[in-house]
Amino acid sequence: MCGIAGFLNTVPTRDVLEETTISLSTRGTDATGFAYLTPDGTWHIRKQAAPAWIFIREYDILNEIIRARPLATLIHCRLGTHGSARDVKNAHPIYNDRGFLIHNGVVCVPQKYSA
Repeated sequence: MCGIAGFLNTVPTRDVLEETTISLSTRGTDATGFAYLTPDGTWHIRKQAAPAWIFIREYDILNEIIRARPLATLIHCRLGTHGSARDVKNAHPIYNDRGFLIHNGVVCVPQKYSA
């Protein structure tokens, strides 16, 4: 299953953020995602259908997060169970105009509740 971690009311160093993210990738290498809350109350979502080490190497995501001085940071490394692992829409955080979700495992919605 997936790897999930978070930081609340602390801005981790780049080394801690990288070490945490890479260690989570032992739980899933299909996709990597971050959600972070900036002091102005805005949530930022960044995700790629790629293992953590590739996402970190090819994008300046860790420095972006540190520069933002977030109040909260969530990290998700996905092990694909449903949906294509190559499709970034299946990477977490999953979000819409009402919020976002990071989970571990399979979420089933009974048909009477689905849209």
